Amino acid sequence: MNGETAARVENANLDKVLCLIDKVLSESDNFCRCSRCRLDAAALALNTLPPHYFVTPDGNQDKEFGSPWILIEMAVHQSMNKVFLFPHHHKELSRHDGSEDPISLEL
Repeated sequence: MNGETAARVENANLDKVLCLIDKVLSESDNFCRCSRCRLDAAALALNTLPPHYFVTPDGNQDKEFGSPWILIEMAVHQSMNKVFLFPHHHKELSRHDGSEDPISLEL
């Protein structure tokens, strides 16, 4: 790169989505915590949110970038419920025992 700092394209919503997924998982036993389910939920949520990309040389992001938190919360909860209903593995592998329904976001 000829002495230049390596700039990267970042998704402003990625860290917010992953943070919220971790928060939901820490507060609820209703969802599988395996990396595949976590990543599936993140991918689904990011695909439903408007794209917010920016270029940064150092990986730091401005807090103003990205979707509003309410949109992120809705996307994460919807994606986690969808992954709960249709995981990419047998439901017996998840930590969910089937006794409770997935959480939902009430507005």
